[in-house]
Amino acid sequence: MAVVKTIFVLTLFYVVLCTGSREVQRARVSKEGRCPDVSQNIGSGVCSSDCSNDLDCHDDMKCCSSDCGQYTCAQPVDEVVCEIPCPRIYQPVCGTDGETYSSECILNFTTCTRNQQFVQMLHDGPCTENDLNNRENQASAGPCAIELEKVMGSRKMPLIGAKIPQCDNEGYYKAKQCWGSVGMCWCSDRNGNEMSKPKRGKLTMDYCLLMRGTLKPSP
Repeated sequence: MAVVKTIFVLTLFYVVLCTGSREVQRARVSKEGRCPDVSQNIGSGVCSSDCSNDLDCHDDMKCCSSDCGQYTCAQPVDEVVCEIPCPRIYQPVCGTDGETYSSECILNFTTCTRNQQFVQMLHDGPCTENDLNNRENQASAGPCAIELEKVMGSRKMPLIGAKIPQCDNEGYYKAKQCWGSVGMCWCSDRNGNEMSKPKRGKLTMDYCLLMRGTLKPSP
């Protein structure tokens, strides 16, 4: 088991260091840690996806399956290494999470070990610019992205004092929204509906994620 895990770590290290293409630099990252079992995930009572990959999630949280068949951010647990021996070969494949894996075997080993079986092989070879652009194009149709485009128009910089929506990688609203020019922040659902009254002072992302039900409260 120790040998398999060593091969896994070294192979991922090789992919990051030895493949300096723009595609890999822009690829998403599978964070360390294992997704908890579905029964352990906290739900918000609304069956909707809050993420599509680990980088959509705050800090060390991972994108995990929810109990209604969607995906939600959850605090990871210790990894349980799967017994999948992988040969030392470099035959890269692109995962549906936008990350390039050094082989299909490594993809399967990673998704099993980190309990993210919803990540599948998209195609042979590294993730390309088109793969990432396609995801970005899908994100541009999200409600937050549409509103952001209205605010920005053809400008590179927003107007002074404008209320700028903060969007996630899928074009939906982030849990915490702020209007910087008036110093007000509030919690929002993915579609931009306020979940708390705007207020001045400290408002953390964790608090808003708790309101959404995508972050477990501390014991």
